[in-house]
Amino acid sequence: MSAAAQLGHVRKGQACHAYVVRNSLGYDLALLNAVLGFYVKIGDFQASMRLFEGTTDRDVITWSCMIKGYVQHGDAHEGLRMYREMVKARVQPNSVTLVSVLQACALVVDAEEAAALLDLYSKCGDLDSAVRVFEGTTEKDVVVWVSMIAGYGAHGLGQEAVALYQRMIASSIQPNSVTFVSVLSACSHSGLVQEGIQIFDSMTQVFGVVPNAEHQSAMVDLLGRAGELQEAIRFIRDMDGRAVAHTWCALLAACREHNNTKMSIVAAKSLLKLDPDHVGYYNLLTNIYAFDEKWESVKDTRDTARGRDLRKVPGYSSVEVVT
Repeated sequence: MSAAAQLGHVRKGQACHAYVVRNSLGYDLALLNAVLGFYVKIGDFQASMRLFEGTTDRDVITWSCMIKGYVQHGDAHEGLRMYREMVKARVQPNSVTLVSVLQACALVVDAEEAAALLDLYSKCGDLDSAVRVFEGTTEKDVVVWVSMIAGYGAHGLGQEAVALYQRMIASSIQPNSVTFVSVLSACSHSGLVQEGIQIFDSMTQVFGVVPNAEHQSAMVDLLGRAGELQEAIRFIRDMDGRAVAHTWCALLAACREHNNTKMSIVAAKSLLKLDPDHVGYYNLLTNIYAFDEKWESVKDTRDTARGRDLRKVPGYSSVEVVT
C-alpha cells in the first residue's frame, strides 16, 4: 500500500484494499494505518474518513496520518479540528503530529484556531506543546498572545507571563481589558507584587484601559496573597464604594489564609451589605466568629439569618439507574 501511494499507482492500491476486504483478512492496526495512509496520500478523504470513523482502535499514527493529510492538501482548519479531537481522546502526539500542527497554524488566515489550541493545551497541562503552537503561529493577534499569557499564569509561571506581556507590547500589539486580567492574575499566583502594581498603573496611564471589577479583584487578590492586607483594604477603600462581591471575597480568602480574623469580619460584613439575603455570607461570618470563639456573635449572626428566613440549601446526589 505504501509503495502504491508513493508511486501514484491508485488502481493497484485500491486492488490491494479490495483483496483485503474480499478475503475477510481483517485489519490489524498496522494494516489499517497503511490503507489509511494510501487514501490520504492520493487525496481521497471520503475513503480515508470512512476507514477512520469505522474503527475505534486508533493510535498516534492513525491520527497523525489524517492530520498530515488535511494540512498537506490545504485544509488546515480541518487538520486542526482533527488534532483537537486527538487531544480530547488523550492520544499523545509525536513529532510528526506537531510538525503538521505547526504547519497548519502557519496556514490559517486568522488566529482563532491557534488560540483555541493554546487554550486546549494549557488546560490539559501540556504547556510545552502550547508554546510550540504559539511560536509556530506567524500571525499573532491579541487573542493568541493573551491565551499564551493565561497559560503561563495558570501554571504558576508568572515571570514568563510578564516577559511575554512585555514582548507583546514590544511587538506593537495593543493590550485590551482581557490582557490585563490575564497578566494580573499571573502576577497574583506568582507573588509578583511590584510587577502587578506597575502593570495595573499602566492600564490607564499608558494604554487608556479603564479598570473594571475583574482588574480590581485581581489586584486585591495579588496584594492579599502576598500578605499585604492593609494595602489590599486601602485599595478597596480607594474604590469609593465600587467594590463588588468578588473583590471582597478575594480579600476574605486572603484574610483567612493569613489568619487575620479582624479583617475577615470586615470583609464578611461588607459582603452582607452588598447582598443581605445571601445565606452563604452569613455562614462565612458565623465560621469566622466560631474560629475566634466569639460564641455570642455566632448566635446573633444565626438569629439574624433565621429572622430573614434564610436557610442553607442542603446538598443532594442523584443516581440514574439504567435497566
